[in-house]
Formats: sequence, C-alpha cells, structure tokens
Amino acid sequence: SYVAIDPQWIMHDYTIRDFSQSERLMTEARALCFYIRLIIAPTTNQLGLFHDDFATSSGLFEPPTTFAAIVGLCVLLLTAVSTRQRAPLLCFGILWFFAAHSLESTVFPLELVYEHRNYIAMYGILLPILYYALDSSWLSKVLLIRRTLICAFLILLTFATAVRASEWGNTVLMAMVNVQHHPYSARSNHYAGEIYAVLGDATKDKAKRAKYYKLALSYYKKSGEVGGNNVNGLFSALMIQNIYDGSIDVKIANTLRYRLQH
Repeated sequence: SYVAIDPQWIMHDYTIRDFSQSERLMTEARALCFYIRLIIAPTTNQLGLFHDDFATSSGLFEPPTTFAAIVGLCVLLLTAVSTRQRAPLLCFGILWFFAAHSLESTVFPLELVYEHRNYIAMYGILLPILYYALDSSWLSKVLLIRRTLICAFLILLTFATAVRASEWGNTVLMAMVNVQHHPYSARSNHYAGEIYAVLGDATKDKAKRAKYYKLALSYYKKSGEVGGNNVNGLFSALMIQNIYDGSIDVKIANTLRYRLQH
C-alpha cells in the first residue's frame, strides 16, 4: 500500500546504482540460480568475500543465461505448486527458498549478490534433498546407494571447508585467493591492495616496503579499472603513490575528477 502511494520510496535509490530496476530483476534470476548452485555443488572458485563482478543482465538474452534462469525458476515454482499434495515437504522447501530471498532478490535497489543472503534460504533446498535421500520408505532398494552418496558429499564439503578455513586463517593468502578467483572484482582488488599497503607500513626493510607499495598500487589501479563508477581504488592509488614517491598520477586524478563530477 505504501509503495502504491509513494513509488519513489523504492525507485529513488536506483540513482546511485549502475543498473535499473528491470535490470536488477533479470539479474536476480541468475543470482538465484547461482545461490542454488552454491548449495548443491559449491566450488572454491565460486565462493568469495565479494561478488561485485557478477554481470548485470541488460536484456532477456544479454547474457543468454538470463532467459534460461527465468525459465528454470518458473519450473521450480510450478513444481512446488504441483507437488503440494503428494510431496508437501518438496513444496515447502522450494517456497522456503523463494521466501528467504524475497526481500533481497526482488525490487529493492540493493547490491546484486552476497553469499550471506543464502544462509537461511539453503535450508529450503537441503531439507527435501536429505529427507528423500535418507527416507527408508522411499525407493528402499537404492537406500544404501543414496546414503553412501550423502556421506561422500558431506566428506567432500568437510574437505572444502577445511581448505577455506586454512585460507581464511592467513590474511594475505585470503586476499590473494579472492582476487585470483574474482580478478574483475573491484573490491577484491582493493582489499588485496589494502593488505599490501599494511605490510608496507609494517616493515622497516626498504626493499620490502617498496615491493609491497608497488603491489598495493597495482591492485588499487586494477580496482579503479574494473569497478565501473567505483572511486575507492582511484583514491587509494593516488594516496599510496604520493606516500611512496611523492608524485601524483595525473591520468588517475583526472579519471577520479570525472567520476566524482558525473
């Protein structure tokens, strides 16, 4: 009712975004499929602190996976409706997943993708999978196979979690892994730059300090290049270059000025 009275309540915040509401809705179809993939078949190169490199859908077929994602989500919803009597837990799980993402993956001008949005939603996918995989009254002839597959999957997830934990236990390694898996993420590059800037400040070895500052500068510049209208990388590049050799990169300064003006 409030949106009907004041539609600009939602729309005015889109002025600070690089995407429109329609583009966001199309992109979120792909984002929901991405979330499902993270639940069912997560891989370390998909995971990351930041997902600002997630491509925006500018049309139903730009990229082509946009239309496929929309069709896939419609099939999921139809499955939920059609199974509400004979498989209510499956219906519940699918609708739980959509309900959990109904705020952050719809019309509101939030950022496109964050993994933490999937934490509660994942129960909607995992609950029916585990129920039907472990239920002895359903396809009992292959019960052992189903349970073996679940155990193998849990072992695989445990191993993957141990790898991620070892990466997160080392700040420099975590930054490098993030930027390796998300080279076009402005935030991942900026974070890597920050880590090397801190290392440069902390060391008294002049050679190491110069090395760390150069690495920080390269990541800050990359952050400015891949970040669209993002200005953090440009600010940081100017600052660290001035600290390192007292100079100012005119090209970076002009780019920063242009972005701030527009």
